[in-house]
Amino acid sequence: MITAAKRIALLAGLALAAPAAQADPVFGFGFTFTLEGDLNVGVKVFTNDSKGAAASLGLDYNLTQKALRPNVGVSYLNNQGFLDLNYGFGLGGSNSGVGIGVGGLSENVSSGPACTFRCGPL
Repeated sequence: MITAAKRIALLAGLALAAPAAQADPVFGFGFTFTLEGDLNVGVKVFTNDSKGAAASLGLDYNLTQKALRPNVGVSYLNNQGFLDLNYGFGLGGSNSGVGIGVGGLSENVSSGPACTFRCGPL
């Protein structure tokens, strides 16, 4: 049975999928530590390729329970790494809950655009 928290996480993940597909996403690989004390290893895709805040979609493998853990979260991206706070919902009803992730990125992230409108003299 899908709880309300799992429904919200699933809907948030689906809502983030469209912007992530349109943006220039960055991929990450790292570890997630759940509040239940489990260690997960997994991959994530982030909604932007700039330093700062980003949304994330991930798929972890729980090393303790030997189960997949899809997750959605908010992340902070830096030059070559990320810090992530996520909510995972385990397949089969277990392995759900909050996790904290850290890891590396597939490429260096930029500082963002130098200017948002027209650069240079008018």
